[in-house]
Amino acid sequence: MKRYFLIIFLVFVVLNAFYKSYIYFSSEKTEGHVVEFEDYTTRHRTRNGGVSYETSIAPTIVYDYNGNACKQSKSKWGYINLLKIDDKVTVLISGKEKKVEINTFFQFWFTFYDMIAAFSLCVVGTIILANVLPEKEAGIKTWK
Repeated sequence: MKRYFLIIFLVFVVLNAFYKSYIYFSSEKTEGHVVEFEDYTTRHRTRNGGVSYETSIAPTIVYDYNGNACKQSKSKWGYINLLKIDDKVTVLISGKEKKVEINTFFQFWFTFYDMIAAFSLCVVGTIILANVLPEKEAGIKTWK
């Protein structure tokens, strides 16, 4: 079963790398730097009608785009954050709606959501493949 898990994980990583590479190479790039950190609190409803709150501390990035100074912060940048104030980052601007991403390993290439998707896909895929595909039976080998 561990073979199925590893195969699914490697396929996910390769497909994710191709997708993120396409976004990276098709985006406009500019240099930015971290100026501060912003607290985000997200409110979620639970199944039983309750409410839960999730907090994250996301970096605020200042960058220059077409001669204009821009300031951007997103709550999703705060889940796994290894940045410090005055760190330089590459800012990726893509699409007609000018979607902004920062080019760091955990904020762009392998995000928190990618980790959840990879783990979920690997567990569910391993269970399905283990039930569908036959296992080789380990037979006793005799030496003659």
